[in-house]
Formats: sequence, structure tokens, C-alpha cells
Amino acid sequence: MIIDTELTINNATDIYKSFAEAIETENEIQIQIKNQSPIDVTFVQILHAFIKKCKSLNKNVTIEVEEQNSFINSLEQMGYFELNDVLIISEANGKEK
Repeated sequence: MIIDTELTINNATDIYKSFAEAIETENEIQIQIKNQSPIDVTFVQILHAFIKKCKSLNKNVTIEVEEQNSFINSLEQMGYFELNDVLIISEANGKEK
């Protein structure tokens, strides 16, 4: 699944629907976040709930984030440190950190 929209309340319904569909159809869920600016707490709450639901259903989730600094900082400022456990951080050149 590729998310390339603003991670804000304006797109929350569409993002939620994509997550709900992935839970129903996939056991290994890979999310690529291409455009993470801006990001707000609504998206982070949806992401957190999605990951908790996947864990309860024994589904694996990985999240690949390009240009990670602002994304990680936003998560940490909002208090969502545990989301870092599922992140795969990619630099612009495609190398993983």
C-alpha cells in the first residue's frame, strides 16, 4: 500500500478505508509513505490503532518512510515511540537505515 497524500485529518477517511481493506485481505502488510508532510495527530492515531489491530490478528506490518527525520520527530513529539518498531527508514537513495 502506498500513501502519498498529506497525513492529516483531511485524508483520514481515505487512509482509514485503505487500512481496513488491507486488514481484510493481507497477512503481511507493507505501507510505503511517500509524502509525509504535513502530518497531524489524526493520522498517527489511525496508524496506531491499525497496528494494534494487526498485532491482535497476528498480521505483520512494516512501514517504509522516505525522508524520515520529520516523520520520526512528529511521532516522538506526539508520544508514539512504539511505532518506531515497525518502521523501515529509507533514504532518498534507497538505502535502508
